[in-house]
Amino acid sequence: MTQFEIVPQAGYMVVEPLSQDEFNKTELATIADDKERMTTGRVVAVSKFAGIYENYGFQFPTEVKVGQIVAYKPYSEHLLRVNNKDYHQVRFDNVTSTIKETK
Repeated sequence: MTQFEIVPQAGYMVVEPLSQDEFNKTELATIADDKERMTTGRVVAVSKFAGIYENYGFQFPTEVKVGQIVAYKPYSEHLLRVNNKDYHQVRFDNVTSTIKETK
């Protein structure tokens, strides 16, 4: 069976949504009703040109890296299935925060 690699284009990242079990283990909580609830996931790929692009071509860099957990707006996701796994393609400007573990 052929395997594929995901290579997001400028302004996008690919996120693997956290399962409910993973979400519960992280002890994260989103405080909003279901229709406003943020979606969380682990970043699996970041475009070569990582950043937010404005109308005039200006790029604002981002610090999102592969492996980080991010919260993003639920309406911003584009569903993608590769190698029988579900992913979300998310624009950088729809990510509201990165979630870092502290010790």
